[in-house]
Amino acid sequence: MAFKGENACQMWANIKTTGTMTIRDSFNVSSITNVGSNTARLDLTTSFADTNYCVVCSCCEDDFSNTSRTPRNANPTRKRFVTGSIYVNAARYEEGNSSAVDQLLVAAFGNQ
Repeated sequence: MAFKGENACQMWANIKTTGTMTIRDSFNVSSITNVGSNTARLDLTTSFADTNYCVVCSCCEDDFSNTSRTPRNANPTRKRFVTGSIYVNAARYEEGNSSAVDQLLVAAFGNQ
């Protein structure tokens, strides 16, 4: 069953930023662009109706090692949202520096 409306997830993506930035899988994402400093611009297939949407991000930098414990955080990177694209980035938590990650996970909720 497909859900529609403002209560449904309107886009999501699983992104690899290590090496060549690529999308592993996604919904409502037409393309990805590496805009520098491990920041991705996700262009949407169907734009949001306005800029009052919510973006939720997470990331995992682990390379299958049990000893990797350096925390990372992921977040949208624009001061103001735009309707047709979402910009996201991952960073080392304690340093605030952008960081390549194995999985950058993004979801957005809002009106389309």
